[in-house]
Amino acid sequence: MPALVEKIVELFEPPACAKGVELSASLDADARGAFRGAANGLRRILLNLVANAVKFTKSVGVAVAISATPCEADRA
Repeated sequence: MPALVEKIVELFEPPACAKGVELSASLDADARGAFRGAANGLRRILLNLVANAVKFTKSVGVAVAISATPCEADRA
């Protein structure tokens, strides 16, 4: 997942910079390897979220922060 997040940030860095918007990302250590599901689905979700954040942010910055929360099934 770290490589995916890095690629998405790199993809949107030029348009964010052109608008004067700082783009950053952080990935909690607990989130590494915690995602279960289709990688393409996660990629699509992150692309849409970051694209909209950059598109509709007029100043300051956009931060992508990813953390993990255990599922109920994992807690039992």
